[in-house]
Amino acid sequence: MTMNKLYISLLLLISYCSFAQDSRIFGQDWYLTDLNYDGTHYPPPRGNLGVRFESGTQEMTAWACYSMYGQITFANNETEFSGTNFSPCLCWCTDSVLQAYEDIYFYLFMEGDGTNDFTYVITELGDNQKSLVINSAYNKQAIYSTVHMATADFNKPDFSIAPNPAADWIEITLENQTEGTSRIEFYDSLGKICKAEQSNSFQFKMDTRDLSQGLYFVKINNGNSTVTKKFVKL
Repeated sequence: MTMNKLYISLLLLISYCSFAQDSRIFGQDWYLTDLNYDGTHYPPPRGNLGVRFESGTQEMTAWACYSMYGQITFANNETEFSGTNFSPCLCWCTDSVLQAYEDIYFYLFMEGDGTNDFTYVITELGDNQKSLVINSAYNKQAIYSTVHMATADFNKPDFSIAPNPAADWIEITLENQTEGTSRIEFYDSLGKICKAEQSNSFQFKMDTRDLSQGLYFVKINNGNSTVTKKFVKL
C-alpha cells in the first residue's frame, strides 16, 4: 500500500469513528421516567414503559399498553436520528390508564407527517445506570433510564421523598439508616449534578426553589450502599 493510500485509509477510518452513532443506545431496554411537552410533565403511570433500538435492523420499538414500531436512520454523528413508518400494533388494550397515557407517549414519535427528526443524549449516572433523553423537532422530550422503576432502586425502602412532585422544598426520610453521615446528591435529567449535601439526620428538608422545573434524581450514599429515587420539581 502506497503512502497516499495509507493516508486516505487513515482519514476514512478517523472520519468513520468520529461520526459513528453511540453504540450504547442499542440492545438496551430504556425505561420511561418522564415526558416533557412544552414544559408540561407527564410522568408514566407504570414503571414498565420504554423504548429499544436495534442496530442490525435499524428498528425502534416503544411500548406502553401495546407496542409501536418504526424505522430509524442515524445521521453522521452521535446525537441525531430520524424515524419513519411509526405505527402501533393493532392490539386490544384492557388497561384504560395505560391506553390514555400511550396516546400521549406515542405522539412524540408519530407527530407530523410521519417522518420526524430527533436528537438524543446518553449520560452515565454511575452504579451502572444511564439516562437517555430524546428530543423531537416539535419541542417534546422523553427521558429514560436503564433502571426499571417497578423493580429496581427507585422502589427500595431506604428513603422517602415528600411531597413529590414538589415546588419549594422536599422532606427526605431515611428509613433504614444506621448511625453515620449520608451524602445526598441531586442530578437533573441529563445526569448533571445540581446539589450535594451531607447529613447526620434521619429526616431533613431541602430547599428546591433554586431548581428549574423538571425531573430530578436523588442519590443517597450512606457509606454502605447507594440508592436512587426520582422527584419532579413543579
